[in-house]
Formats: sequence, C-alpha cells, structure tokens
Amino acid sequence: EESSLPEHVKTSLKKGSYHGGNLAAGDFDYGHDGMCFDDFMTLREVKVAQLDKAHVLALRLYTSTTYQSINTALRKQLLPNPFRMTIHYLSDGIRKLRAVKVHAEPWAVNDELLLYRGLRDVRVTDSLVKLGGCELAPMSASASREVVTSYAKSKSPLMLTLRTRGINRGASL
Repeated sequence: EESSLPEHVKTSLKKGSYHGGNLAAGDFDYGHDGMCFDDFMTLREVKVAQLDKAHVLALRLYTSTTYQSINTALRKQLLPNPFRMTIHYLSDGIRKLRAVKVHAEPWAVNDELLLYRGLRDVRVTDSLVKLGGCELAPMSASASREVVTSYAKSKSPLMLTLRTRGINRGASL
C-alpha cells in the first residue's frame, strides 16, 4: 500500500523512476507487500541459505537507497570502512543465496547466462581498454537488455555484456 512507503519512494513513484530505472505502482519491493522483517526470516530461500538476521538485514539494507552509501564507501576505499560488518554480511549472504540456486538447479550451474549492466554518463578510456578495471562495489545486472537500457539512458551510455557461469554469478536480491 502506497501510504506505508517512505517519502522518497513516493516521490520516485510520482517521477516514474527509482535507482535510475523505471518505476511503476506495484514495482517497489515487488512481492513483499506488507512484510515485516520477521516475515523475511521465514522465506524458503532464507532457510535453505541458512541466513541469520544479520545477513537478511544487510541484504535488505542494500536493496534500499542505503546501497549508495555502501557503494561510495567501497569505491572511495574508506578506512576504516563505516559499513564493514554490513559489507561482510552482504557478501556472505549473496554467496549463500547463490548456493540456493545451485541446490535448486545443480544441472544449470555451469550453463552460460548473459547478464547486462548499464552505466550512465561513462566513457571508455584508453587506459581502461589497455589495463582493464575492477568494480569495488556490488554490481547490479539483469538478464533483460530493456531494463538495463533504461538504467543507462544518458548522454554517454555504456552497456556491458557479462558472460557468467556458476560462481561468477551473484544472486537475485
């Protein structure tokens, strides 16, 4: 119900975008309407992955606008990192959730899956082409080119195609 949403989400709904992508009524936190924290602890994925409350809290925080603060601290390599325990549980939680997929579909773990990542206002430099690069923060990707295209919409969009298998793939949050 929209009345229970945070103000910044209501504003995003009115604008039709959130985290850079399109947002329509019913999209925000899809499938979690009316759920409180303890409800997440009862989800099958949480039980199979053996996540504890710290994992679920870190994962839920990351799916909110808090991701910006976490990613900024990682990209700026802040020391000490103010989110070090959140990052620990986030990373461990993603690893454990990835294992749930392997448990559910062991035959598909090594199948190639193309994922896409869209970046706004990014230019590829000669240095990046020569030396490569490394993203220091968790990275969202989608199997849908259309979704990623909407996130990359800008004066200088960049679309990455990621060929993933097994451990090179994250988990859906």
